[in-house]
Amino acid sequence: VYTDTLASYGNMSRFMNFQRAVKVNEQVVIAAQGDLSDFQEIIKKAESLSTEHYSDATGKSISPREMYCYLGRMLYNRRNKFDPLWNNIVVAGHQDGKGFLGVVDLVGTCYEEDVVATGMGLYFAITILRKDYKPDMTLEEATTLLKKAALVQYYRDKSTIDQWQLSVITGEGATVHPA
Repeated sequence: VYTDTLASYGNMSRFMNFQRAVKVNEQVVIAAQGDLSDFQEIIKKAESLSTEHYSDATGKSISPREMYCYLGRMLYNRRNKFDPLWNNIVVAGHQDGKGFLGVVDLVGTCYEEDVVATGMGLYFAITILRKDYKPDMTLEEATTLLKKAALVQYYRDKSTIDQWQLSVITGEGATVHPA
């Protein structure tokens, strides 16, 4: 997961080092585009759910797919109450020996894909990611591809910044690197 660190207030670039990717547990990272306060609420609920479902006996916590389904239902429920959380959320993780990548939008629509993007990345970065993605990429190759897509995004989108946060999720656990 590769996210920029700019948080805006309207058209004003307000916070230059906002962490858009959050490690929920050892196998799940969520990242979001959209309203900051809504994302903070989502983080609280996701961390609470992860803590609630942690088992000391097995050492297992909530899986990426379970988090993805939970967030999809939560956003769909909020939409039905006419009080949506204004975010697009990427859920990334490692489950059953393979990677998981899914997106939930503000109305609760969910989809899984090998490569995903949110915001303006859907217009600029996703074509580069789809063109050059290979299922058996090394971490170095994947990071290079993400940087290439981020550079195009930076040149084309006025509401981004040249500081990026990388999150890596493997079978050994999740790591969110600061910008």
